[in-house]
Amino acid sequence: MSISKPPVIQYFGSELFKMKGKPEEFAVSDFWRWACTDLLNNTMRGVLAEFIVSRALGLASGYRTEWDAFDLETQAGLKIELKSSAYLQSWEQVRYSNISFGIQSTRGWNV
Repeated sequence: MSISKPPVIQYFGSELFKMKGKPEEFAVSDFWRWACTDLLNNTMRGVLAEFIVSRALGLASGYRTEWDAFDLETQAGLKIELKSSAYLQSWEQVRYSNISFGIQSTRGWNV
């Protein structure tokens, strides 16, 4: 038996959270501000890089899929894996970070 993937709901930010069917006094945008404000954070910086590149390539319609074997796919089927880094991090540093990437071929986690 397998459980089907639930549909993804694309939120606009003004939707209120509900508890037992009653609206709370906080919205999806409040969560976004709380969770996603630090754009220097390693995790969020990668998501931001994907968003910027997807906009530049005209691929930003829809939504981002977490844990895919690649980050973006063009209409022609070209699969793109993005990497991001920064000299400055979201924590106190003694010096700027070294920027380097491994570019060896890899396999997707689900292959």
